[in-house]
Amino acid sequence: MTRFNRFGLIAVLAVAAAAAPALAGSVTVGRFYTEIAKAKHMSAVDAASAEASLRGAGYRLPQLELGKDLTESDVTAISKSLGLSVTTSRPTATVSETQMNRFMSSFSQEIWASISPMPANVPKPQSVPAITRSRPTISANWHRRWAMSSGCST
Repeated sequence: MTRFNRFGLIAVLAVAAAAAPALAGSVTVGRFYTEIAKAKHMSAVDAASAEASLRGAGYRLPQLELGKDLTESDVTAISKSLGLSVTTSRPTATVSETQMNRFMSSFSQEIWASISPMPANVPKPQSVPAITRSRPTISANWHRRWAMSSGCST
């Protein structure tokens, strides 16, 4: 009887381990955008605001429905828009909460440090007045004369 109970427990644990990824729940595109925006220290109250913040910062995110289940190919495309090189061998597989958390912990530094592809809004060099240099001041001329007379080669 004890042997049967152990076998039954092992079988239940094996089935639970096999079903755990499916029961972990899949992640939506919007949830992934929210995590990315948080990693970049952007305002992200919800999926829509996270997407707006990322797009506003110049990231060319793929056109995906926010409520769509996130797949590994979606992660690859989104990562590419952030400047990360990520590949997958299972493009149609959905991403679980655990996988997303693992991805975020692995790439959070790269996500945070990734630079927006949109150039900064700074004036063109031609439109900024040139910085002109003035002639040396009297004290600078005196130090130069003193250095030359004392044998220093400045």
